Amino acid sequence: MHKYSFSSRLAGVALSAAVLALSACATTNGQPTSAPHAGQSAQQHLQWGNQYMATLAADTTYKKAGEGVYYRKVKSGYGCHPAPNSNITVHYEARLAENSQLVDSSFQRGRAPTFPLTRMIAAWRTAIPMMLEGDTWELYVHPQQAYGSKGSRPTIPPNAAMTFTVNLLKTDSCQHAFQRR
Repeated sequence: MHKYSFSSRLAGVALSAAVLALSACATTNGQPTSAPHAGQSAQQHLQWGNQYMATLAADTTYKKAGEGVYYRKVKSGYGCHPAPNSNITVHYEARLAENSQLVDSSFQRGRAPTFPLTRMIAAWRTAIPMMLEGDTWELYVHPQQAYGSKGSRPTIPPNAAMTFTVNLLKTDSCQHAFQRR
């Protein structure tokens, strides 16, 4: 005879499943722990991104730059704010928010590119005009403000939330509409 009955084993399995389901809602370091995996659907990535934004909104460490865009200032700058139509020179690092996987880094290449701000993702068009030359910010971005439902294959899946570290080095067009922080 077995020491445990079928019903007690079934209760143990049910309890394990409940603990696993509840742990999926937990957070670690302000991030949801139930991150989607590479093979998961765009819908699962979007759901995780929504949960990620809700977690950031509840944490006073992060400031809201705009819809689906939060930031944390790492280093204060000295210059002016770029105009929305500026060409900007930045060092940056892009990571998938769900697992911190590095997908691009100008720091690693050792060369800071210059971009027209008007051609950047929505999150950058929202946050970078708020920065001063010399600022370094971490941006936490909802999928719809990053690469959206298409992603950027092969490294960024559809509906992936992103984090960026952005060091604004230079702008070719200053605006002083924002007060220095």
